[in-house]
Amino acid sequence: MPIQTDEVVSAALRSKTSESAEFRAIAENLGLAYVSEVPHFPTEIYWFTSVCMSILRALIQIWNREPDTQNASLLADYLLNLRPDPTDWATRWEVRPPPGRSDAVFRVMTASMALPIELQRQETLAAYNDWLESRVLGPLRAMSPER
Repeated sequence: MPIQTDEVVSAALRSKTSESAEFRAIAENLGLAYVSEVPHFPTEIYWFTSVCMSILRALIQIWNREPDTQNASLLADYLLNLRPDPTDWATRWEVRPPPGRSDAVFRVMTASMALPIELQRQETLAAYNDWLESRVLGPLRAMSPER
């Protein structure tokens, strides 16, 4: 079942000090799809891509809609943890996945986060960049500098 950006944003905004029930349901449905081995690639690439893109679009919308940057950071953490890792899904290919596909998908997702052109307010952009550096880019440099 596809995930819509608006539903991810709404579920995230309902989350405060912990994930909302709606947000947990989205995460559980993704986990269930993974565990049940329902998606098979390449047939379900569109589904997987739409899930990834909905989560990335929701991430930016959260930063635009949540005026409290500390809360936006917390909600962004929830969304970051929701993103499916393409490496985990490599076993879902009916035949062998294309070489380097997981790394390529990971790089595109990371690059998409690194270009937050939709963020207009300078304080929000600065807070987002600090969050991105501490949660994504810094750990990536430390643990996987080749990426």
